Amino acid sequence: MAKDSHKKQLNSHIGKYIRSIRHQKGLSREDLAGAANVSLTHLGNIERGTSAMTPYIQAKIAKGLQLEDPNELTSEAFQKVYPTMSTYQSD
Repeated sequence: MAKDSHKKQLNSHIGKYIRSIRHQKGLSREDLAGAANVSLTHLGNIERGTSAMTPYIQAKIAKGLQLEDPNELTSEAFQKVYPTMSTYQSD
């Protein structure tokens, strides 16, 4: 599998996960964009998997979703795309 294919898959999984959490919490995309202080367009691109998040944006979105750990947004996606790769976890 090519590097670009992994990146596309990862972005897609992350975006779907963010959308899923947002829906579970009853938030509109506008609500989350406002709470996270990110542009509505950028959030939409992330949810569609057409744009990647920087660690800073990841932290802002996690805060907007009231998650304790920003890595929650990406850990499941990494496991799906790179199932044999171990990821760093802090203590």
